[in-house]
Amino acid sequence: MEIPAYPTVLLYQNAAHSAGLMYQNSVSNQNNLNILGQAATTQGIMQIYSINTFADTTYIDKILNFGNARVTSNRPENNQSEGDEKDKK
Repeated sequence: MEIPAYPTVLLYQNAAHSAGLMYQNSVSNQNNLNILGQAATTQGIMQIYSINTFADTTYIDKILNFGNARVTSNRPENNQSEGDEKDKK
């Protein structure tokens, strides 16, 4: 009577061990993904805070507002009307 029970016990023990390893791996993978997510968020915030020139902010504004560029340059060399007035004088 003991001989058929022994392989059955080993089968259930191996199944339980495999299920435990599966759960352990899934928790470990989820932890790694959380760490990667936090690192990506930190990197993105560092890039946002490193903007220190008007040219960078203009470029990022154009990216964020694609098709609706609100920031325009007020440089005199881009305005033709001012150039025409200088030629008249």
